[in-house]
Amino acid sequence: MELDLLTDEIDMEIKTKDDYAIVEKEVKNYLNNYVILAKSIINKMQTVNYKNILTPANIQKDVPNFTNSLNTISELTKVTEEIDKLVVMTSEEEIMKPMEKQEVADYYKKLYKKIMLGENSTSKLTQISNQLVVSKESLQSLITKYTNAINFLKTNKGKWEISNNQLYFYDTNLANKYNQIIA
Repeated sequence: MELDLLTDEIDMEIKTKDDYAIVEKEVKNYLNNYVILAKSIINKMQTVNYKNILTPANIQKDVPNFTNSLNTISELTKVTEEIDKLVVMTSEEEIMKPMEKQEVADYYKKLYKKIMLGENSTSKLTQISNQLVVSKESLQSLITKYTNAINFLKTNKGKWEISNNQLYFYDTNLANKYNQIIA
């Protein structure tokens, strides 16, 4: 059975007994925590209105301090921190941590490891982790671009204007520098 962690609900009811119940509980706790964090990241990326930060309309609304834009950038930074947490969660060390604390026979620890780090699971976790790293790098690049652009506009206050829903610089060199920043 393939579990889609982002759409399926984790049934947290423990259906086994004794030490098997400990294994079941830890597997479900891990998956539930993973799903909660993943959904939080997805939700933030869908609700944070970051795509319009550098539009002329947004710039015009947000001058002179760009408070809303900087808050949005801050929210994106929080998303990168959550991605870091999710990447850490995919490491073998982190996955095995809950069972290390349990006072159960090695058989049950090995069973947990087989369930959580079996060939299919390890492959899937590595793939997810790699995708998360790429996503985080893209997001960090975007954050850097937005931050640099906003700082450039703030530094060069009075040397540009918004007219006819277009950003115009009074100096071609400044326009070229801005275009390099946002490229």
